[in-house]
Amino acid sequence: MTDLARLSQLSSRTHTLVLERKRLASLSPHLTASSQQLNQIARNLDQLRAGIEEYENVVGGPDAVEHTKPLRAQWVRMRGMLEGELPLDFEDLPPPARPSLPPPPPKSPLLTTYSGSDPVDTPYTDDPDGKPASDLDPHEVLGQQQQMMEEQDSRLDILSQSINRQRDITIHIGNELEVHDDLLTDLDHRLDHTAGRLGNARQRLDRFARGTRENASTVTIGLLIFILLILIVIFKT
Repeated sequence: MTDLARLSQLSSRTHTLVLERKRLASLSPHLTASSQQLNQIARNLDQLRAGIEEYENVVGGPDAVEHTKPLRAQWVRMRGMLEGELPLDFEDLPPPARPSLPPPPPKSPLLTTYSGSDPVDTPYTDDPDGKPASDLDPHEVLGQQQQMMEEQDSRLDILSQSINRQRDITIHIGNELEVHDDLLTDLDHRLDHTAGRLGNARQRLDRFARGTRENASTVTIGLLIFILLILIVIFKT
């Protein structure tokens, strides 16, 4: 029973990986899927197939086939979800072997009668109450695994919604960055225009300064002549 529970857990983990791979592929179809994840899924499927065959061979009988029937259905479903992605030489799960009928018991040559004082033959068990020494019923184990898979599906849905919100926020941020880029480009053009105008004004000032330095002596002589004329007029009067 422990082997069956282990196989159920392996099937649940593999199913989670397959669902995650499909969801990521649907959300971002332009991205290349991880080959490492696909290799892990293929190894899990191979281990699950080998475990199912080993369990049916060791336990045997119709009960073993009935116990592994949900696992087989899960394996086939995951195999179909990965159609075209697994290698061409990937080994499929063979159908369960038909249980062979046990040979009829030999007839006893002697007929015996049962009396109330004779002990009745019962199968040996370590449990005095006659309860089976198993951990859990297979249906209970599979029910728990189904509940776990439903919880994981709900968590993946929440994760998908969160990724969609993050994508919308990223698109909004990208639009805002484009607007700010346009504003910065316009500001850069205006700064270039202002820098050109300042350069022209500086050139005009430089020309005026050079002209002033070159004509300084002429201006000084003119001022002195003007002052001298004023003084002559004042003294004559």
